[in-house]
Amino acid sequence: MDALISIIIIIVVVVIFIGLLYWLLFKNKDKNINGGANVFFKTIYRKDRDIIIQLLEENIPKHIFYNDVEYTMYDLIALLKDSPITLYLVVRVSGKYANFYFYEDIFEARNQKDILYKAYDINNTKIDRYSMMIISKYLNSINDYKNIEESTKEYKGIRKQFRYNPITLDQEENTKKIFKNSETYYIYGRDDDPIKSIDNMIDTYNKIICFADIYYDEYKDLLKKHGDKLMKVTFKSVIFNRQSVIKILNRNWINDILEFTIPNDSNISLILNKCFIHCTNLTSINIPSNVISIGDQCFYSCYNLTSISIPSSVTSIGDECFNYCTNLTSINIPSSVISIGDACFENCKNLTTINIPSSVTSIGNACFRYCNNLTLINIPSSVTNISDECFLECTNLTSINIPSSVIRIGNVCFLNCSNLTSINIPSSVTSIGDECFANCENLITINIPSSVIRIGDYCFENCTNLQHITIDENNPIYRVDENNEIVKK
Repeated sequence: MDALISIIIIIVVVVIFIGLLYWLLFKNKDKNINGGANVFFKTIYRKDRDIIIQLLEENIPKHIFYNDVEYTMYDLIALLKDSPITLYLVVRVSGKYANFYFYEDIFEARNQKDILYKAYDINNTKIDRYSMMIISKYLNSINDYKNIEESTKEYKGIRKQFRYNPITLDQEENTKKIFKNSETYYIYGRDDDPIKSIDNMIDTYNKIICFADIYYDEYKDLLKKHGDKLMKVTFKSVIFNRQSVIKILNRNWINDILEFTIPNDSNISLILNKCFIHCTNLTSINIPSNVISIGDQCFYSCYNLTSISIPSSVTSIGDECFNYCTNLTSINIPSSVISIGDACFENCKNLTTINIPSSVTSIGNACFRYCNNLTLINIPSSVTNISDECFLECTNLTSINIPSSVIRIGNVCFLNCSNLTSINIPSSVTSIGDECFANCENLITINIPSSVIRIGDYCFENCTNLQHITIDENNPIYRVDENNEIVKK
């Protein structure tokens, strides 16, 4: 018995001795970054719903935090699957460990560029050197890099691995000294003073990538100043605005122009808001094939614009873009377009038909409001929501096919569509908005599936010729009474 006690005492002493020795040798080896304080990194997920879901499925192992609430991977996918959303990733780093959190519209994403997702796990994950290098792209200052490099030998010299400047640098800072192996200079935003940055760095670097918005007249001034040297610069966002038109035409008043050709410059990616607003005599416009976005009210009140060709590079058309283009009779929306803004074609009174491609996932509120001569429209199966007032007072619309992808039909969506005679509501629809079909005087029949659990107030008000309403007998909420009225069960 005494021998057993002696052996236990010896083992305890040895364990204590080893523990003390380890503490003495390694107590200062790893220091917490910024003394243990959280370092925040910001990035942005792409808005495309399917890409987000794919990334979640591929890269999130067990659970995540979204708006400070813990979700399983599958719950978050279910939450996001029905609508595109912008997600922001925040990485809280302490020492060699990180926690990952997703937020919606809380932190402003710096640079608006993608992160290499597969370098990470989600919770309390040990970060290897390669992963820490990727994370460190989203630091905010040189001091943060120094803190990382000093935290452990594993991270020492991370800055030497960068072939570009991962953060914004002040003009007086020597980029080559801080990131010794940098070969490309990045300009991230307007706060970086992109014009001055290009002027200062164009002779130092063989390649410059400018993510900052540059106005077309600024770009032309740079081209005049640097000539062929400007070929070193890759511009990600050159904006064509009203001032660009004024400068090209060399006149202050442009509302009376009859036609205009936007320069076929491969760098122009955005036509800015209100670029041609109130150009009431404009009859034709040429948009170059590299433009990806047409801004809000871009052609607002261009009364004499009869047709327009939108190139296949465009992905979004802004709010009220063609509002009050009263002589526009037709328009081709290419299959590259994902979103059409609020009131985009409102008051296009001579627009008769329009084809919406299957790439479109979002049609804005009041998109076709007061398009009095619209007789035919195709809604693609990519759309899940027919927005409020979407077809309000489209008085010549006789029929419309609602695809089985649609879940919601908005408030006053078909109000005053006086020639609408029939409509098919698919079994995917769960909600029909207030006054949705009010004053549809020629609507004769309507079938409501069992999936509909909300029918808004005054939904069929003043549908004076509505003779037959059918509600699926399996509908849990509604039925039709003996007076052909919709009532709750």
